[in-house]
Amino acid sequence: MPKSLTNFRDELLSAVHDLLWLQWASLGAGVDDAASMPATQVIDPEALLLATSHFGRREPRLFDESLGWMARYGGMINVQRLKNLQREGMLGEKSIFAAMAAHVKREGGLTKWETLANTSQVTVEHEPEPFLITDSSRPAHWGEADADFLSRGWVKTPARQRDLTMPPSPAKSSNVLLTLRALIGVSARCEVILYLLTHPFGKVADMVNLTGYSAQAILNVLDEMALSGTIYTDGGRTVDSWKKKGRGRSLRYSLKQADWLHLIPAAAEVRWQPWFALLSLAQATDIALVADSASTSLLPAMQVRRVLDTLTPQLAEAGIASRLGCSPNMTGSEMLGQLAETLPSVLRSA
Repeated sequence: MPKSLTNFRDELLSAVHDLLWLQWASLGAGVDDAASMPATQVIDPEALLLATSHFGRREPRLFDESLGWMARYGGMINVQRLKNLQREGMLGEKSIFAAMAAHVKREGGLTKWETLANTSQVTVEHEPEPFLITDSSRPAHWGEADADFLSRGWVKTPARQRDLTMPPSPAKSSNVLLTLRALIGVSARCEVILYLLTHPFGKVADMVNLTGYSAQAILNVLDEMALSGTIYTDGGRTVDSWKKKGRGRSLRYSLKQADWLHLIPAAAEVRWQPWFALLSLAQATDIALVADSASTSLLPAMQVRRVLDTLTPQLAEAGIASRLGCSPNMTGSEMLGQLAETLPSVLRSA
């Protein structure tokens, strides 16, 4: 590779951190909003939360403001979807996210976060260590330690928030998923509607890949929504007309955007990017670059390959897989080198 691994990792972290700042600013967290999310990009709040639990260790103000936003508006987060995405094991740091969930439950009084905060589900594999990662000689921790984080193996100063948190603005297209949740409730129905509003059509398998729900959960939502008469399938027939033939999973479903834009004008001409896939790949690449620079093992590079193989269907549907430039005949190390070069620019322009 023409550049050092350190330079590649710096570029990757810079691209991810810029993305996290933009998305949290769009949601209304008390962070600088000098720039803004492109109007066509929809934020995936669950993927954003999980990514923050890994990458937020280098951005203390962003991390604390995200905690403040969750404590106030965590009721708009789909905890079941978080569990589904966490189960994949590709994005986020489980013990850190458990501490974040405990903070949300305590500060926001949101009991639905209790299962995510449950320490019995988290194995602490190290003695308490500083939460923040710094590149200077300045101590990573000073003063009092946050009890929620300390009990999960991390020494962190209690969150400092400036009380600048705002609700997610429905005028911003990037917030349209949360706008849907505010309108009709936090459920898989919102993701199904958003998928159909941002794609000309889709099969159940496509919706499963992007949303993180099971095929049965998606089908249940489609069956209920069919009663409204606004769900269409191949040939323009309603879902009910096909159910007797048992083809629900292979049908192509669609909505008419015009039926919805008077309710959710922000949904016009937006794209729902596979943020979970992109951020999972960024996390795996970050971990592998650290291990590769230390020459500790080939396993992290092999893990990157496994993650990419798993996520390729989501990335391919969004037209992103080809931009990464990876091919099946690459070794794990070759794939890592390729991603180190291409992934930062993909994250900045996704």
